[in-house]
Amino acid sequence: MEDLYARLRSLEAELNDAGYEDVAGQLRDAVLAGATGTEVLMRVRWVLRSDRVRGAQPPALRAQLATVWADIDGMLPRFPVRSKELLEEWLADFLAAEGVRTASTFKVAEQDGSLGRDTGLVTMIPVGTPIEVYMEPAGLDRSDWKVTLTARDEDLRVDGWQLARFAAEMRIASELCSYLQYRSIRWDRMSGMG
Repeated sequence: MEDLYARLRSLEAELNDAGYEDVAGQLRDAVLAGATGTEVLMRVRWVLRSDRVRGAQPPALRAQLATVWADIDGMLPRFPVRSKELLEEWLADFLAAEGVRTASTFKVAEQDGSLGRDTGLVTMIPVGTPIEVYMEPAGLDRSDWKVTLTARDEDLRVDGWQLARFAAEMRIASELCSYLQYRSIRWDRMSGMG
């Protein structure tokens, strides 16, 4: 990866020299903004996908871009990766949004799919209930999200006010699930997976 970082710095300089200062800046920002190696690679690949760069001149620069693109493509997994850190960022963005009021507890769980891949699991414990809500992608390579309400051994008996509070928290769960799906679709497209 260190060799790739050196090549990206060199590519940034060549883009600047060839008059592509805006793309060079986006490339630098992509490297600095990623929390994980995979995020850096996905962001760099997104910058290199731009139409402005694909027709780059001179031909030597275009060849270097193609080589870096191929190397990055070979390093990236063939499925969308949503790391724990990325999901925590999305969850924080959702909870900070205007109009989201909840007393429920949320957590992005440590979860690995097969071969140690992050698969994404967000849990919600609605305030005042013994129920847990799990949100996760419908599959490893899917951007649609599903909600699971945990099964109970006994009936849950509540009054009207408790039911209204629970319904309000389930609305928040529904909105969060939709938000995670929206962010996943955007992320997958940005990373070249969608």
